Amino acid sequence: MLETHKQVFKEVLTLPPMEKIDLVDQILASLDRHDKEIDALWSQEL
Repeated sequence: MLETHKQVFKEVLTLPPMEKIDLVDQILASLDRHDKEIDALWSQEL
């Protein structure tokens, strides 16, 4: 899997800046999902 990441990264480096930004936005959006377990733990902390 690591080799695949390296290949993808090399390809991303060839993209124009705006396409890189769009890709980063999509990746960050995919991480911005709520996890019920994490939400429950945070509510206990508060």
